[in-house]
Amino acid sequence: MEHGLTLTNACLPFYRPDAFARLIVIGEDLNRRSLLTRLFPSRARWSRAHVCRSCRVAVFEYGTSMSRKEANALAASMGG
Repeated sequence: MEHGLTLTNACLPFYRPDAFARLIVIGEDLNRRSLLTRLFPSRARWSRAHVCRSCRVAVFEYGTSMSRKEANALAASMGG
């Protein structure tokens, strides 16, 4: 099971901790382009995500969300 982060208000991208710093800009750009955020503008919010590629299961923890700064700190603590 891989652990990472997902963009809460976009189309379910999964970001591994080691690639999070490089890809965070792409995720926030997706957030600005989604229909929901065009109708109701909001900042990008991040949540924890867990993916098992072999069994094709993804679990997204949308109960809690965090800012970009908090997500960066979590990715760094996860080994990113």
